[in-house]
Amino acid sequence: MKAIQDNLPDASIVLDPNERFYDPQQTLRVAQQLAGREGIVFESPVPQDNLDWYVALRRELGIPIALHLIGAGDILAAIKRDAADCYNLSSGSPTDFVACARICEAAGCPVWHGSRMELGILDMAHIHAAAAAQACTLPSDFVGNVFREDDLILNPIRITDGCALVPDEPGLGVELDMAALERYRVA
Repeated sequence: MKAIQDNLPDASIVLDPNERFYDPQQTLRVAQQLAGREGIVFESPVPQDNLDWYVALRRELGIPIALHLIGAGDILAAIKRDAADCYNLSSGSPTDFVACARICEAAGCPVWHGSRMELGILDMAHIHAAAAAQACTLPSDFVGNVFREDDLILNPIRITDGCALVPDEPGLGVELDMAALERYRVA
């Protein structure tokens, strides 16, 4: 973390053990090593089905905690328990994302739109959804275009000053690259 922050002082860091710390004590031991560092969020460190652990961690951690949740029911349960500072909402349709983000907005909780390294069309749909959600104020991770050989759209997603630009062309504002689609077709 020190090396990242020394070299990229404006970068936000999400530490995501993906529920692999099997008890809160592991999370607290790591958090103690990060004491005094700003700009770090702990995402889903322990199993998310135990909201009691998240409530306790928020009291002791000293680092903002995020939950990576999908459905409105899980989000409402976490908000009622005050189990997280912010939320990674990444699954479901763009409409589902906006609806879940509205729930978080009403509770005063910021969100970001997570990614699963999608191709260009779905990335752009997610970018539109993130732009439509007022609570989506944290940096989202639309990274498919960085890691894929081709994102199957003609013009790349435009990123300026770390922000994905929402195009104003019709539809999603991107066009499927039919030549690339043919090149990657699997019979």
